[in-house]
Amino acid sequence: RVDVSVVVVGGGMAGCVAALELAADGVEVVVLEAGASPMQGASRFNEGKVHLGYVFANDLSGRTPRLMAEGSRTFGSILDRHLPTKVRCLPVSRPFDYAVHPATMVDPAELARRYERIDAEVARIGVHAGTDDYLGRPRVRRAAWLNADQWAERGLGAPCHLAVFATEERAVEPFALADGVVDAVERSRIEVRCRVGVDRVDKVDGRYWVTTAAGRMGPFEAVINASWESRERLDRTMGMVSGDPWNYRFKYFLRVRKAGIGSLLPTATWALGPFGDVVTYGDDIAYLSWYPAGRVAFASGDTAASLPARPDLDLARTLKAAILDGLAPLVPAVGSIDQERDDIEVGGGVIVGNGSTDIDDPGSALHRRDNIGVDSVGDYHSISTGKWTTAPLMGQRAADAVLRRAAA
Repeated sequence: RVDVSVVVVGGGMAGCVAALELAADGVEVVVLEAGASPMQGASRFNEGKVHLGYVFANDLSGRTPRLMAEGSRTFGSILDRHLPTKVRCLPVSRPFDYAVHPATMVDPAELARRYERIDAEVARIGVHAGTDDYLGRPRVRRAAWLNADQWAERGLGAPCHLAVFATEERAVEPFALADGVVDAVERSRIEVRCRVGVDRVDKVDGRYWVTTAAGRMGPFEAVINASWESRERLDRTMGMVSGDPWNYRFKYFLRVRKAGIGSLLPTATWALGPFGDVVTYGDDIAYLSWYPAGRVAFASGDTAASLPARPDLDLARTLKAAILDGLAPLVPAVGSIDQERDDIEVGGGVIVGNGSTDIDDPGSALHRRDNIGVDSVGDYHSISTGKWTTAPLMGQRAADAVLRRAAA
């Protein structure tokens, strides 16, 4: 048992993994979650893609694909230490196709060259070489350029695309994984306090206190700030100031439950720009997003964009129509979804990233995620998660930082 008490601010993926890693080493951990339960917001409401880096083809340095590949390589192995069901046994999507939209920022020939470079970065991490596991698949093939006949076989509208690339990138059904993480936390010795928002963190006589609406809590020997949209604000209370601007987006998507939908729809991402995704998990669940309709808020600077995760009926009806209309020309089978009769849930969450411009700007910092990791001042550790793919890795790194300090 490690004789140290730790408070983790934020019960998302990174915070829960950090808490689980620490609890496994006998650390006394308290998780403070502002919402009604852990694993809400972006940790649950996302497409579940375990990135190999292709969506970040505008990062010519190769650093973002390298980080995504490292996150994907360790994603399952980190979570499998704690979850009751191994990640690869949860519903996993078919491989993603990257369909090149007519309004792409990068033409297909150049994208092919960039995907080759991304494949090289992935190979360096070991995923392509068969030396490490990717969701139960020991060897992952490189991106391949498909012909137009193959597009149609995959359910993609041929006249609406410039090219399509097949990849081995996959998604894990995020609701099932989120439920597994919550179950693991509940089975552990971790104390979770929900509906507790943290206003600030203070260090007094070498120990840490957190201030909430209900008063001060502590003292703790260490703090992990995994609070996602509140991260920057809490870091400033500890004197940590980021040199990069941050932005906060709120994006809605559709989660469709319909028998047989898995055989109707492709699993695809549209490149390269502010487009969308379609993901199917098994036979009866699909995720649909169309960025121009779903991204309803963007704030840069100190103010996080916030909207309720469940919109009112009028907004939900508008979002359903706009997202389905945006995807229908690209995926003809989207037209078979009936927004009035089919089981369609509108979900959403805040997405945190660098930069002052949105992804419709080719130079936006949102086209890269290399400025992520764990920043520490003493025993205060702040997690910049980056993407869902890298959240378990960053949670593990934060826990390791606490344990190193405790052992020193």
